[in-house]
Amino acid sequence: MCYTLYMKLKLSLPYIQEQLVKIHGDLVTIIPETFIPGNKYATFVDKEFGPWRTRVLRVLSGVVCRKRGKRSLVTQVQEKLNILYRGDVVIVPESYKKVGAKATFIDKEFGTYDALVMNVLLGHRGGLKKYKHLHPVTNEPLIDFWQRFGGNKITMQKVVSKYGVDFAIKYLEENLDETGKYKAYISSLESKFQELFVGSVLQVERWNKEVEELKNTDNERSRPDFKLGYKDKILFIDVHGLFIHNELYKDRKYHFDRRIAFENASLRYMQFYEDEIRFHGDIVKSIILNFFGLSQYKFAARKLIIKEVSNIEANKFFTDNHLMGPHHTARSVGLYDKDTLISCLSYRSSFKTGALEISRFATKLNTSCVGGFGKLVSYLRQFNKPIVSYCDLRYGTGKSYVALGFKEFGTTLGWEWTDGVNRFNRTKCKASNGKTEKENATELHWHRIYDAGQRKYQIEAYINEQKNIKI
Repeated sequence: MCYTLYMKLKLSLPYIQEQLVKIHGDLVTIIPETFIPGNKYATFVDKEFGPWRTRVLRVLSGVVCRKRGKRSLVTQVQEKLNILYRGDVVIVPESYKKVGAKATFIDKEFGTYDALVMNVLLGHRGGLKKYKHLHPVTNEPLIDFWQRFGGNKITMQKVVSKYGVDFAIKYLEENLDETGKYKAYISSLESKFQELFVGSVLQVERWNKEVEELKNTDNERSRPDFKLGYKDKILFIDVHGLFIHNELYKDRKYHFDRRIAFENASLRYMQFYEDEIRFHGDIVKSIILNFFGLSQYKFAARKLIIKEVSNIEANKFFTDNHLMGPHHTARSVGLYDKDTLISCLSYRSSFKTGALEISRFATKLNTSCVGGFGKLVSYLRQFNKPIVSYCDLRYGTGKSYVALGFKEFGTTLGWEWTDGVNRFNRTKCKASNGKTEKENATELHWHRIYDAGQRKYQIEAYINEQKNIKI
């Protein structure tokens, strides 16, 4: 085909002009005097950006002048800025060179400044101007105060960019000690995670480098944030910021494929979200310590009393002990040590299939209960109905289901909404009032964040007339 085109180019200038109209419309024309038969350089004229020289075949393959190409990239950058900053930040088109270079931005809050395009797209707006805010107590530049109390500039940039100067100052004000001095500074997400295990026997190592067993996999996916160890057990951990891990910046299967890479290498791996570390750090810590067998309190399920749990007590228990909180439409059953609830399982009956669906299961913080899940599942078996449950593969493996006779019925990719600080159930934003789901989400500045997979497990009912109880 190239040879045929080459021959036509040698024979006919009208053919070139005809193809230009088909490919570029009236935007691009050729100056006939500059044309030499063959795939030679010629001068083309862009209706808006003027003349430029290039080879004929390049233009016929769809290539446009650099100025027009650059303008289209600027448009894409501005579209992302509108989503991130609600129209408060505008890039000056003439200053744009590439994403990795500096450009000029006009910001409603911080005025005009130069910054790397890439950094502004990651949420670092304002350049150095925002760091010149004075601290209300010491009356010194906030960046100087931050560094004086142990914070580093990079951490400060991330926190102030994401939460604002007022948030940073408020946090510091809440951490005054009795003498009026600051007892803490805002740490990065990774530092917050490390703080959970201060004084623990666990070896917590900031990893962020290639894992030997994953050296043949995608480089980005082989660098976990942390490596935790105790005796002969090893656990790799990733902590995901909600802002940088939503659909704007990460492929929908990023977390899913990351998990698969570790599973294929027979490495134990967990993923936690930013809000879980910041607001439910005690639960995250309890999950990890339980994996290493370091729970402070230990119980045997056979020695505990099983009985139904009231909705009020169950809701409080799951709020304190489960990363997802309570499920308000479920019934609950639990294991008690005297009057203390040790493990709790909530369930509901499916209107479509009639099966029992396990909504939540949790054990009290810093506590392990050997056989607890099995004993509670046995309680459900008496209803003579199939039992269904879903395992969150960000931190679970499903082995406890398999041990009880459950069978795997596929893995689906789950997602939630996020505004960069919190997560919301996907049912919180739907098509309504004549607007599509996407339009409503754009209005709220919410974006999807995908998980590492939800694996379905199911065990069939068995026939036992004496235990066939209606619920």
